Amino acid sequence: MHANNLTNLLDALTDTSVYVIEEDTHRLLYFNQRCQDLGLGKAVLGAKCHDIWPEVCTNCPLAGLRENSSNHIVCYDPLLKTAIDATANRILWDGDIRAVVITVTPHKPNFEEEQGLYKIKQMYAKSLVSVFDECIIVNLTGNYYVNCQKDLVWSGIPERGDFGVENRIYAQKVLHPDDLERFNECFSREAMLRIFE
Repeated sequence: MHANNLTNLLDALTDTSVYVIEEDTHRLLYFNQRCQDLGLGKAVLGAKCHDIWPEVCTNCPLAGLRENSSNHIVCYDPLLKTAIDATANRILWDGDIRAVVITVTPHKPNFEEEQGLYKIKQMYAKSLVSVFDECIIVNLTGNYYVNCQKDLVWSGIPERGDFGVENRIYAQKVLHPDDLERFNECFSREAMLRIFE
């Protein structure tokens, strides 16, 4: 297969981001058209991935790679505003550069996940909003939330999104600045992950 054919093939994956970074420096060695589009003009060879897509660093699949050759995670992507599957695989680039190829695709729930969502919806419909005017369901590991309300007038909290970011924004809006540090010690996403661990 010619290199141009392979490039055209990878660019044709309109729902899949594929990029390769040097493992030690995180500098881009390759990216497909989908990455170019999501990079809003910042995706250039040699740039560091965290400078192009800083919003997704908190859910980077490299974090769980450690000594393994690959790692897969499901998480919320604030750029795509949906759950995604992100996979990191170690490879050799150009024969001698230690690199990682990362693929990102929209997450398609499996049967068990669909059933879990159905149960949450049922629980919500039957009880939560009959007791509370507002209920926020959070997946701390996946870093996303859903805000459920009794009526159609939404509060200042978006209906769904990145929990860590929205939690900080909301705290800054409603808390006195002197209380923010204490709030973050107990109620930031990082604090809650530590507590529930």
